[in-house]
Amino acid sequence: MQTARQTAFKITPTVRVELEQIIDHWIKDVHVTKEDFSELKAIVKDIVAIQIRTGWCILNWRVKRSIFLQKAAEMEGMIASVMDSVKYGENDYARIY
Repeated sequence: MQTARQTAFKITPTVRVELEQIIDHWIKDVHVTKEDFSELKAIVKDIVAIQIRTGWCILNWRVKRSIFLQKAAEMEGMIASVMDSVKYGENDYARIY
C-alpha cells in the first residue's frame, strides 16, 4: 500500500506582496467601492443641476425673444400707421430716423 506524500508549500512575504499586487490590479478594473459610487452620484447631481439651470435659461431666453419680436411687430405696425396718416414724402421719411 502506497501512502500519499504531502508537500508543504510556503509563500514568502515577497511573493505574497507580489501576488496581492497582481490580484489588486486585476480587481481594480472591475471593483467599484462605495466611495466611487458616492462620487459618481455627486457628479450626476451636479450635471442635473447645470442642465436644469441651462434649461431655464434657454426657456427664459425664448420667452424674452418672443416678447421682443411681438413688441417689435407692434412698433413696426404703429410706425407704418403713423407714416400712412402723415403721408410724408420720401425726403421727410428719412428725417424720422
